[in-house]
Amino acid sequence: MEKINRAQAFANQAKAESYMSAKKILEINPHHPIIKVLLERVKSSDDSATLDEASNSYIDLLYQMALMNSGF
Repeated sequence: MEKINRAQAFANQAKAESYMSAKKILEINPHHPIIKVLLERVKSSDDSATLDEASNSYIDLLYQMALMNSGF
């Protein structure tokens, strides 16, 4: 609904922000195989602050897909 409201030519964007904006929630299914693999990669990394490049790419991809699906 937010996308439709923003796409209208004469939509008042100032008012739309107050009542049309929904709070975005990212839910992660801990039983999904991709999340299980990422958890194992995090647990096996030697430093908790750094991950390998592939894991960072997968995490970024999941986040970007969630943003796209939510309308950003």
